[in-house]
Amino acid sequence: HFNLDSSLLMRYLGNNYTGAYRQVNDIVTRLRALHIDEELISKYTRVMLTGCPNRFVAETTRDNALLHWRHRNGPTIDKKLKQVMKTMNKEDKNNFVISLPHWVARFMPHLFFTPQHILEKPGKKDRQIFDASKRYTPWSTPINMMTSTPAGSEEDCLFGSVREEILHRLYNCRISFPNTDLIIHANDVKSAFRQIKLHPDIMGAFSFIIADTLFLSCGLSFGTDFSPAN
Repeated sequence: HFNLDSSLLMRYLGNNYTGAYRQVNDIVTRLRALHIDEELISKYTRVMLTGCPNRFVAETTRDNALLHWRHRNGPTIDKKLKQVMKTMNKEDKNNFVISLPHWVARFMPHLFFTPQHILEKPGKKDRQIFDASKRYTPWSTPINMMTSTPAGSEEDCLFGSVREEILHRLYNCRISFPNTDLIIHANDVKSAFRQIKLHPDIMGAFSFIIADTLFLSCGLSFGTDFSPAN
């Protein structure tokens, strides 16, 4: 079907795979009522309706793609394969990935394979990383070297300054309201990167293989250089 074109498969599946269920126009109406900057609204609309990244025009050699395929994943994946496959089963159930038999990859055009890795930190939950900066040789080209992010195609990521800004705001509020309870609310969005979708035309470039399964990513990955900004 679809000449094995992954972009047409994603479009055909639609719904949660593309985020089609989101009422973006209603949200935009509410944002305009809050007098949000129109340029920011247009960028939000692009992220939600068109997909990410903002710009991705790249090519690679077959040898480079096969190099990434043959070197497979980091050793932490095989070491914790049962845990990893449990995570991937959840990703599949949430429609964040499309799962296919790994042998299909030989016949699908425009796929690239990125190694996976488990980030282990004492006292913290393991994080599975889409290792998009991994270079096997001085000449290998990973996916993060194919993006336009270094050229300024994405918005600056302001995450690093949020804590300081909150503390300034809290300090000023305490001066203005010395006897009032101040309540800080933090909302951690579950699978935040996955909620934002890749543009179907380039989603095949963000594929990976674990054990005997090929996974086509529909949402942004923890490891690509444009995910935080979007």
